Amino acid sequence: MQSIPRIAIVGAGPVGTLLAIMLARAGCEICLLERRADPRHSPAESGRSINLALAARGLAALEGAGLLERLRPEMVEMRGRQLHDLDGQGPLLPYGQRPQEVIQAISRARLNIALIEAAAELPAIRMVFGRRCLDVEPLLGRVQWQDEGNGATGVETGELVIAADGAGSALRQALANRGALQAREELLAHDYKEFLIPARPGGAWALAPHALHIWPRGDFMLIALPNPDGSFTATLFLAAQGDLGFAALATPAAAHAFFAAQLPDALPCCRISRRSLPAIHRASSARSTAGPGRPGV
Repeated sequence: MQSIPRIAIVGAGPVGTLLAIMLARAGCEICLLERRADPRHSPAESGRSINLALAARGLAALEGAGLLERLRPEMVEMRGRQLHDLDGQGPLLPYGQRPQEVIQAISRARLNIALIEAAAELPAIRMVFGRRCLDVEPLLGRVQWQDEGNGATGVETGELVIAADGAGSALRQALANRGALQAREELLAHDYKEFLIPARPGGAWALAPHALHIWPRGDFMLIALPNPDGSFTATLFLAAQGDLGFAALATPAAAHAFFAAQLPDALPCCRISRRSLPAIHRASSARSTAGPGRPGV
């Protein structure tokens, strides 16, 4: 009798959960390890999600997992990029030449929860949250983990171990520590921070709804993606330091002056106050590269 392949996946973000669903439906037994708490029962991390734009490949992946129609109500069609000049004008640049050539905006947090809910419906998937990857033994398929709550440690095994834990991958770092590969991480000079542009009274859109809005400003930019409730998720990409940097936006007055000078047509959509100021404080980001290590590993 053929044994059931056992696979360990580190990272229960959209990639890890979607992969777990597809492998489980292909007959594999999956253990899904995630450092963070279960997002179905805990508040989402604020300010760091960056909403997603799904093109043909992403939609095909969801359809292959049988989840596309379940997630359709969470999506907003975007037909092109709406540019915003300093004077508030700018063209709409279509994504394609045909009406059906569009992309779909979706909340990353909502997408992740929907995928986790779908994974929980499959008996072949076991999800464990609050477990930090400490080390991996690649030839044995052993992942060592630590409980984020009580500090307890343990081991998960699999015939195959897959890293899906993002740019700051703990599993990749563990492989680098063992000499199995070479990895380099460089901090970017620019950071990003997400904030919400609320819907107008009655749920009306504050901006044209069926577009990805972009305020290009040379060394920095603001983008905004629509949500089904009439709000927009905006992300400001800006240098960490300097006169035009997050460090200079320390007060509501400074933030207001920055938006008035650089993003004047976005200012009426944004409520800048001491209470909302943390929404435009800095957040770090990083770039990582990986290459081969010792031969034979």
